[in-house]
Amino acid sequence: PVRFRLTVQPDVPPVPEPPILAPRDQPAAPGIIMMLHGDKLSYTGKTIAAAESELVDGRLPETLGGLCVYFGETRAPIIAVGPKAVAVQVPPGLEPGAVAVRGVNSCGTDAPLTGEPIQIQIAETAPAFFYTSSGGDNIVVAHPGADGRIRIYLTGLGLPDPVPAAGLLPTEPLPVKPPVYVWLQGQELTPEQIPLAAWAPRAEGWAPLRLPAVFGDTPLLAPGLAVIEIVAPSGIGDE
Repeated sequence: PVRFRLTVQPDVPPVPEPPILAPRDQPAAPGIIMMLHGDKLSYTGKTIAAAESELVDGRLPETLGGLCVYFGETRAPIIAVGPKAVAVQVPPGLEPGAVAVRGVNSCGTDAPLTGEPIQIQIAETAPAFFYTSSGGDNIVVAHPGADGRIRIYLTGLGLPDPVPAAGLLPTEPLPVKPPVYVWLQGQELTPEQIPLAAWAPRAEGWAPLRLPAVFGDTPLLAPGLAVIEIVAPSGIGDE
């Protein structure tokens, strides 16, 4: 006869620990989509993106996977979280200046686990493009718009007027406060060549945010995603 011994180990739930945020030198701006790196941010070891079912009155949750992120005493809407990175929307109501940012695991429970804070400088604007890689090159994410326009996606372009609530997903473009300046191959575009500078809506025909290097190819619910529509001058891009 063949004999063997089978030992069944019970599932041991992961034990939460205080999250660790890595220092960040780049400034941020109110309403910007910001990636914070670190460790123990998702103590389950899983990557979680905010889903439709977690929206509250059309707004992103401020706790995801047990984690919340504070800017001063204000919780940031969370777009997605993984073990070593979290994407948030910087609260739109912040004033320029230094702010302490900290993560809290088991947020909202009787035993929250608070990590050490880091200091981040808040500016009025902090433009940053989203890139996709192709053949080793970083290419700005851009898509064709109507009437031959080009839509370029970025964040940190500034706030719309009026300022939407934190975490609110727009259903139509929300123009940002002017002025917005764009240079294309060293040539400054005129205001007529920039017909739109706005927070992008969550609607058909507008590209969603993807951060494939960290969160895979899942489309993310991302308030603060901005778009510039430009009309390229004749001769730009010609060989």
